Amino acid sequence: MSDSSGSTSPSELARRELFDRLDHFALVPKLVVELGSALAGRPNGLRQKFPRARIVAVSEPGNYPRVADRGVLNSLGVLLRKILWLRLPVERIESSPEQLPFAAASVDIVVADRLLAGSARLDVILKEVRRVLRPGALFLWSTLAPGSRLQPAHADADLVDMYDIGRALGRAGFAEPVLDVDRLGDVEVIQVAAFAGAPRPEDGDAVVDSSASGEILVPVDSIGRRVRMPS
Repeated sequence: MSDSSGSTSPSELARRELFDRLDHFALVPKLVVELGSALAGRPNGLRQKFPRARIVAVSEPGNYPRVADRGVLNSLGVLLRKILWLRLPVERIESSPEQLPFAAASVDIVVADRLLAGSARLDVILKEVRRVLRPGALFLWSTLAPGSRLQPAHADADLVDMYDIGRALGRAGFAEPVLDVDRLGDVEVIQVAAFAGAPRPEDGDAVVDSSASGEILVPVDSIGRRVRMPS
């Protein structure tokens, strides 16, 4: 979002970068899961990107995003747009990313915007994300890097560097990970793209539907380190 001076915030720049990466792939997903609920219902967001997919936005318990009440006219406007565009609603649920309410190998894309995994739960979250993804399905994630200058309220946040994330992706069973860092003013954002590997014996009895849509047709391009300032 833009501030009152018209400049674009680092959060919005990072969010745009995460969303724009979907253009690097040819995707026909049936089920898209977003961790964080920041992109799913936004204009030009995941619902517009995948109008025929089922989209589920997952918020951690107690962090369900509250939408400002703009009155009855706003609600009617949203309803009218849904009718005219024939778009499915975005499903919203509360759940911990360590225990997602989806069957193994059932999800085509997971997108996580600014999810702070922390070193204590990094492996658990990544293994759970890979569990719910179909083999070859896409995981996109943005998270703050340790080089970020945070607001005092978040100064003690447990931020994990890109090398630890890369190793954790391998342990979780992801393939072909691409990680890079965007420096956006006072914050650094790690952008992650990776494919889910095949189920492993320790994952239990995961049933894989080989006819599922959502296959990756175009591999992600390597994207180098960028330094960008909010405009």
